[in-house]
Amino acid sequence: MDVRRASELSMAEFKERYVDTMTPVIIRYEAAAEEWPALTRWTRAYLEETCAGEVIESKIHVGSDDWGGFDEDLEVDMSFGELFDSWDERPANPRYGFDFDVKCHCPALLGDFGVLKYFLSDAKIGNELRATYNGWPALMIGANGTQSALHMDNNLLPFWMTVLQGRKHYRVIPMLDVLAHLGAFFHGHTGTVLQRFDVFDDAFLRRNHAFVDATVYDAWMEPGDTIYMPTGAAHGAQNHATPTTAVTSNFVDLWHRAQEVRYNCEAFADTEASDADCLYATGVLDVHWPPMRGDDDGPLAVPYLDNYLSDGLCNKAVYECPKLYPYCKGVDGQWRRESSCLNSGCSAGFAEIDYDDSG
Repeated sequence: MDVRRASELSMAEFKERYVDTMTPVIIRYEAAAEEWPALTRWTRAYLEETCAGEVIESKIHVGSDDWGGFDEDLEVDMSFGELFDSWDERPANPRYGFDFDVKCHCPALLGDFGVLKYFLSDAKIGNELRATYNGWPALMIGANGTQSALHMDNNLLPFWMTVLQGRKHYRVIPMLDVLAHLGAFFHGHTGTVLQRFDVFDDAFLRRNHAFVDATVYDAWMEPGDTIYMPTGAAHGAQNHATPTTAVTSNFVDLWHRAQEVRYNCEAFADTEASDADCLYATGVLDVHWPPMRGDDDGPLAVPYLDNYLSDGLCNKAVYECPKLYPYCKGVDGQWRRESSCLNSGCSAGFAEIDYDDSG
């Protein structure tokens, strides 16, 4: 897999070489150690104290046919302290802290990392597609030996993931290769596993012609690295340090809208016809799609809070993420529209929120 320096990868080249061809890439941000406090601040003690009272879903990889090779029956919610204590016991199969919604449950962490310029225009977060909940950015934290089996993300959405601590090993198979060569192993458009296999087993890959014909990308990530996972790509990851900590977010923007329509919405017209994301992506429901904001003359990365504390996100915080509300109120010019629920604390439906876009 290509490893590119953010300072040398333009927006135009990123789109032409990676987005349009649905090709993964590692983007290395050279200033991460200086600009992102998470690389040094997110110690065990800091996470336990800052996120006290919150729980993170912990999973165990067993090589099952469940999503990611996890055993759903073994999933347990744990505090950060309980998760870390479980690693101290050195289990043969340690628990993996998964999909912790940072903005809702520990927004103090949002100021400790940034977003690369290529991913600043997410319609799901920046514009908050009205009828959908999202759990991003999600924190993932695992001990050495934790992993996820090859899988596809829900709705085939692309994502970015930034490693902040530790070391991570990825294997990625682009969606078009899955569709062309791996029909015996995957139902390509849904990601349903038909035959379980270990994508990190080189001997298995060499003796199966399907994988010889398919492109299998291999990549190692260090702190400050961000992987771009294109639409529908099958991927698996292993953590090779304790802890290995990352933040991640699925997204959809103007550059990926057509791919989402083609490979998810149109491929599953019968089942996805009422899916909120597809209704917006196909234009059945009107929504403002933010223009691509990345600028080659601007910063390579933007602090997460600066980019995503939009009116839409803060309005949703009223009833989805109350812990985020003080951060919305504390950013000049970002909270411009009050809803009737701010003082009443009601659990509002979308119709009760003012979405007037006049400013």
